[in-house]
Amino acid sequence: MNVLFIVDGSLSNPILFSQGIPHIQENSSKGVNYSVLSIENTNSVLPGTKTGDRYMDAVKELNGLAKVYTILFDLEKNVIQRKLRVFFWILLGTLKGIKVVKSDKINIVHARSNIPTLIALFIKLFTGAKVIYDNRGLVSDEIPPNRKMRIFLEKKLEEASFKYADAIVVVSRAFKEYLVSLNNKMKSYSSKIYVIENSFSPKRFKYSSELRDRQLNLHNLKGRFVVVYSGPAVRWQRFDLVLEVFKVFKKIKPESFLLIISYDTEMDIIVRKSGIMEQDYSIYNLSAMEVNNYLIMGDLGLIFRDERIRSKVCAPIKFGEYLASGLPILLMDKVGDSSDITRKFNVGVVFENEKDLFDRAIKEMIELTSQPDIKLRCRNAAEQDLSLSSSAQKYLSIYKELNEQ
Repeated sequence: MNVLFIVDGSLSNPILFSQGIPHIQENSSKGVNYSVLSIENTNSVLPGTKTGDRYMDAVKELNGLAKVYTILFDLEKNVIQRKLRVFFWILLGTLKGIKVVKSDKINIVHARSNIPTLIALFIKLFTGAKVIYDNRGLVSDEIPPNRKMRIFLEKKLEEASFKYADAIVVVSRAFKEYLVSLNNKMKSYSSKIYVIENSFSPKRFKYSSELRDRQLNLHNLKGRFVVVYSGPAVRWQRFDLVLEVFKVFKKIKPESFLLIISYDTEMDIIVRKSGIMEQDYSIYNLSAMEVNNYLIMGDLGLIFRDERIRSKVCAPIKFGEYLASGLPILLMDKVGDSSDITRKFNVGVVFENEKDLFDRAIKEMIELTSQPDIKLRCRNAAEQDLSLSSSAQKYLSIYKELNEQ
């Protein structure tokens, strides 16, 4: 069985190290022959840069498991490519993809997100290959309301992808339920919509009290109450609320420390302006392989979201990574299926709104972190409901089903 995996943008995307490459590694050992197609800015693959080093790390991870094909764009020097980059991505991706499908005898094109899926559908038109639309969220819902033409185009693209893809993958049961509730047309696609949760890699994310103690000592955090936030300072992830909640933790537990993992270059300025003292926080820009060593120092992790539909259907990758690293989670309700898992295993505190958060949830979270078995309980929950092997097996089942059609 031969599969072309079309990356959503660059191989340097950190998400691929947890949600793309591990599945390729797992299923290549079960007989799937992968080819991987990515679209790269020329400067983003330069050695010695963060993106360039991550790109090379991805190539190394795939070495011997997949043929890697790269389309390069010089977006800094080529004005035409910069202004019409989406058009060129689609055109060159389609031409390259058709060539790869024919040369590598591809049966199935597995495309992550919208633009790669459009490329895959054009490839299908010329080759007959089956297409998996690996939907990572409703892009049309994430665009600012004033960009009406962009919203219109994205909605049309999503409609075509749902209609013509042979299989659709979504990240939560809540997402599937939302889609099929939209209209009768979406309801008719229900049988080809599969739920595959964002998972964690046991190879990359481990928990042990010895490793935790070693890391705490290394970073002079022994005796601190470490609150973890992983992500950017964007409004839809409510970083403003993260800072306010940390201040409450600090009042209740003066030894509290905010550990932030983020690529966001504006993060430090925002935290300083909030009034949090320099000795009470650190910000780390980490490679995918380093994240576990920092998460494991935490006493709890934070996941907040805004009220938009994308928050209700999403599946935060950090949810599984927090749990796998032994972190109980303070979580806003109705964030995909995360609330159900949290309640099922009692590995966090779920709150409904900000009043509930400040009146009840923070205090209950502090009590939960004091339970002696909580970290092992978190790890167990991740292994039972969010394992990489389970997600990879679900992808493999879809491959086999499409291959037999």
